[in-house]
Formats: sequence, C-alpha cells, structure tokens
Amino acid sequence: MHSKSTNQRSGRLNTQCLIVMILFSAHTAMTPVTAQETAQGKGQESTTVNNSNRSELLAVTFTSAWCASCKILNPRLKQVTTAFESHSVEFITLDFTFGNRNGTRQLAKQHNFTEVYERYSYSTGFTLLIDKDTNAIIDTLTVQHTVMAMKQALSAALAIAATTPAPIVNNQ
Repeated sequence: MHSKSTNQRSGRLNTQCLIVMILFSAHTAMTPVTAQETAQGKGQESTTVNNSNRSELLAVTFTSAWCASCKILNPRLKQVTTAFESHSVEFITLDFTFGNRNGTRQLAKQHNFTEVYERYSYSTGFTLLIDKDTNAIIDTLTVQHTVMAMKQALSAALAIAATTPAPIVNNQ
C-alpha cells in the first residue's frame, strides 16, 4: 500500500514538473529576440575582461535554464568576472536551453575552440578554463568551487596560459 501511494505522488510530481517546463518554454519562446541576439545566437554571450589587446585564457561556461548546477555556478561566476577586469580572460557563455547548437557552435568557431566544444556540448553546469593559444583545458570550475576557489583557479590558469608560447604561424 505504501509503495502505491509513493508511486502516485511521484507520478503527480513528474506531471507537475512537465507542465511547469512546458509553460516556461512557451513563455520564453515568445520573448522577442534582438538583432544582436539573432546574429550571435540567442542567449550566447562573449565578454572580454581585459585591458590588453589579446586574451590568453577563455572561461567557457556551458549552461541552460533547466540546469540546477548552473543556478549556483552562474552567480558565483558573475562575482569572479568583476575581479578579473584587468586580466586577459575572455568569459564566454554557451546557453543550451533550447538545444540551440548552431548559435553555440558558431560562437565556438569564432573563438577557435570547436574541438573542445564538440567534446562537451551535450553537458552543462561547468566552466572550462582553456588556454587560448593551445586550446588545452587547464581547469574546470564547478559548483564545488567557492568564489575564492574560482578566483584562485583563474589566477593559476592565467599563470599557466601566460607561460605557454603562442603558436608560430607560417604565412607563406
């Protein structure tokens, strides 16, 4: 008897969650899209936080509206972004809420990390710290990181990226 009651409650909860998701999707789908969002891909952001001409590090966040970890990670990252305004870090957000892989793929191509993108594009809830010159993943930020731990990881990743020699381009 107890098992049947639990299953009925679980079924109702699943139905209620599905209804909320459908209503949220319908509401968000009706939100107007600006020309800039259309060109860049709705929900995609790229913010260069530096005073130099060239960023050395990409901080690429894989996120979506339905991701519980993202709801914790994203506010922490906003705090960290302001602390790195004078550093060579480019913060990029890839939003997979509506399966918009074309916009996110375009942003990855624009910033030259398509291989990393293809490897991680079906996951959300983390930020990859990528050496811009080599495309090597230096570290990963997750909800397990406090704001202070994120700052330390970014500082360490910047130190590593700064010592990586830029690739030699042969323009013949």
